[in-house]
Amino acid sequence: MKKNYLLITICFSLISCGNYVLEKIGVYEETAKTAIISDGNKKVIIIGMQHVGQQKFYDDVKFKIDSLRALGFHFLFESAMYDVDLTNEEAKIYNLKARKLLGVHLSEKGILDTIENKIGNIKVNPKYQLVNQPKPTLLGLDLNKDVRADLPMNALIDMYEIKFGKIELDECDFNTPLEERYSCATWKKGDINYLILDARNEEIIERIVKSNHNKIAVVYGKKHIEGIVKLLKEKDNNWQYE
Repeated sequence: MKKNYLLITICFSLISCGNYVLEKIGVYEETAKTAIISDGNKKVIIIGMQHVGQQKFYDDVKFKIDSLRALGFHFLFESAMYDVDLTNEEAKIYNLKARKLLGVHLSEKGILDTIENKIGNIKVNPKYQLVNQPKPTLLGLDLNKDVRADLPMNALIDMYEIKFGKIELDECDFNTPLEERYSCATWKKGDINYLILDARNEEIIERIVKSNHNKIAVVYGKKHIEGIVKLLKEKDNNWQYE
């Protein structure tokens, strides 16, 4: 798992990447990976998401969401967006710290430059016509009914700093606009898996365990699937793949 995730980190931090890595981590896949697990009472279906993909991939996600909704599933979905009550200055500092950790600014526009057909300095294969992950509503999620089951990025960064120490920004960070290519030194202290995977997995399984619904659909990054299932089994070994 750590070896596979290292490929993703390398790719999406824009340090060194190519179409081989994009293919290996499934960016060009046409259908979404799913996992079905149950403890004998609750059934959970996880739909694995990704930040960039073919339109066919996201059409498949929407088809799965619409189909499960018709079957009466309750939806939990990922979104590490910031808390709305942050000041502009607070949001800026969190953005700089997130970029320092990840090596890339995760803007609302997405990480794929659809004009240049590039991810950072990587020219992607144009035949796949990749797009950025659509907004939740375009995938069939209902923001008034479905539940955002995630930690906001500012909370994740606060948790990271409590666990591993304060992220120190330097002159390069402050002088490089967020939308420009990032060439400053990234932050190496601590475990990036804690920020992107572990803490968020803990949050989603708490939502699953405490839910009053017996049919739950989870729309979450596909690299979370293994960790979610592992943690559920650790809490209760009745959880098994179907």
